[in-house]
Amino acid sequence: MGAPGSIFPLFLKKAGPPNFYDDLVTLGLTASRQLCLDAGALASYGGSGQKWADLAGGGYDFFFGADATVTTDDPTFNGVAGALTSSEYMSYDGGDKFRYDSANETWMNNLHKDGQKMSALVWTYIPDAGATSSILGTTANGSTGAGISWQFLAAETMRIEGAGYSISTGAAVGTGAWKMVGITLDDTTTTGFFSDAGAYKQVAGADTFTWNPSSTANADHTMEIGASGNAAQPAANTTRIAAAMVWQGVALTIANHLSIYNKQKTRFGL
Repeated sequence: MGAPGSIFPLFLKKAGPPNFYDDLVTLGLTASRQLCLDAGALASYGGSGQKWADLAGGGYDFFFGADATVTTDDPTFNGVAGALTSSEYMSYDGGDKFRYDSANETWMNNLHKDGQKMSALVWTYIPDAGATSSILGTTANGSTGAGISWQFLAAETMRIEGAGYSISTGAAVGTGAWKMVGITLDDTTTTGFFSDAGAYKQVAGADTFTWNPSSTANADHTMEIGASGNAAQPAANTTRIAAAMVWQGVALTIANHLSIYNKQKTRFGL
């Protein structure tokens, strides 16, 4: 047996738990993935600095707040960097956001456009907010602006809106617990759906809805996590976001949503 400090015991050490991007790789769901932010992964946030870093390989990093300056619109990192537990997350105080660190990439400008496909999943802890609270977005102008805005409404129902459309779930997501919520939009089939814990979240009694945008314009504003663009409709006070994953050009199925949920839920004791 090797002496203390020798290389031999290193081979006996159990590898640590995977981060959320590792899970996507294992599931074979990295095609057309654009973004994976994981507050528990050391490579995504090391515990200091002004950027939440993308794990998906594109370098699509987000500022704490509007820019590299420390200000009152910065979310707060909680937990121990790299620990990969439910205690690692970004918290919001009612006026915070993460904003992309440069001009929108092509894929960000395309999320809402005619003929596009997109999917997104977020691990979040939702307070009983009583007000509109954004998940992510590229437009501050609701159903009249170019871009996409994904939100929780006052009753904790979900809504997706942009130029020419506004669609909401019929039932609340629920508050006071960790949730994985998701959305898939596919204009090639004019369909979309919301998910909650990997299952359909119904809209007017139906699992799917019609989604048929006509916009060809680029997004109005730089992409934000926890706001709808231009700091509009910020995430409610005490909201937590532990991860955000976005695909552009692929429409994940409900089976895909469920497989990701089942792979990642143990971090949150679910």
